[in-house]
Amino acid sequence: MRKLHLSVLAVIACAALLSGCTYESGTKQFANTLKPEKTEQPIATAQTESGLEWFKASLKNAETNKDAQQFWYNGYIKNTILSRQTNGMFDGVVMKPTGYLVNASIATQKYQYLVRDGKGYIRASDNWLETKENPLPINVMQGYEDWLPFLDKAVQLEDEKVLGTMCVPFQIKISGEEWLAKSKTDLLAPFKKELANRPDLQQILKNSTVKMTFWIGKDPTDRLLHQYQTWIILPIPGAGYMDQEVIYRFFKYGDPGIKLTDPKEVEKYLLK
Repeated sequence: MRKLHLSVLAVIACAALLSGCTYESGTKQFANTLKPEKTEQPIATAQTESGLEWFKASLKNAETNKDAQQFWYNGYIKNTILSRQTNGMFDGVVMKPTGYLVNASIATQKYQYLVRDGKGYIRASDNWLETKENPLPINVMQGYEDWLPFLDKAVQLEDEKVLGTMCVPFQIKISGEEWLAKSKTDLLAPFKKELANRPDLQQILKNSTVKMTFWIGKDPTDRLLHQYQTWIILPIPGAGYMDQEVIYRFFKYGDPGIKLTDPKEVEKYLLK
């Protein structure tokens, strides 16, 4: 169960991190490289807003806007290698500073992770366990600030509604090599170290594509992150490509109905 616990936390951490491939010179417009079923994605429009300013505003509001301290979220991670696909579905609530709840379904296995008042609990196969390690601090903005160095490449897309909220989308497209070189997250530190003696990995990253799109509320009183999509295409020598898509939506900011389970109710069912 300890191995299971650690693997679940790793997936959750990556989900929180990957809020987001080579940038072509010339006009700030990107070709639509999404798969046919995603052709409804917004298209590039005239650049009338600064992606950097909107991005900074969303970061600031996430910390200072009182309504941004509790909200609902849902999303998924989809990994595809050749014809094999692995999915992870996530939903839950965040209630700062009290805690958060993560409902996860990873490769058809269901998990639940609850943190409240500094205590962490994980549920798998209908059994609850108290986490022995410090509870994982879920922060949906973790890694989000890593995109700041690339905001000069952000393309403004057509306004679009996300769950009823009108948003202004911006899109960034870079190589995996460039993203890894400028990323400051600790989660990627081991991989950066591995690259030092692996020119083959460096070449793969150079030929990979990372595209991140973020949707920020258009209303001046909002300016909060309502959706992000990260799409990574990584060449696999002799096996085609690995395709990873991450999409998260954030909604019902400030919802007074958000509640977290009392730890006493969970502790009744803990395995001893």
